[in-house]
Amino acid sequence: MNNIKENLANQKEYLSVADMAAEFGIHEMTFYRMIRDKKIPAFKIGSQWRVRRADLDKWLEDNCSVPTE
Repeated sequence: MNNIKENLANQKEYLSVADMAAEFGIHEMTFYRMIRDKKIPAFKIGSQWRVRRADLDKWLEDNCSVPTE
């Protein structure tokens, strides 16, 4: 039972394509193309793609064209 509660509490640790589209204001098909082209790290659970927020944050940091300093 504790695992279920922990999973529910951390459910936004894993983002769906719809979550990313809403958060970034980018069309879902853009994210599907990026996943297909292996531009962002993602995995599939059943028929749905998921991206771990930590992986997405690292990918954004690594691929940022604006200096962070």
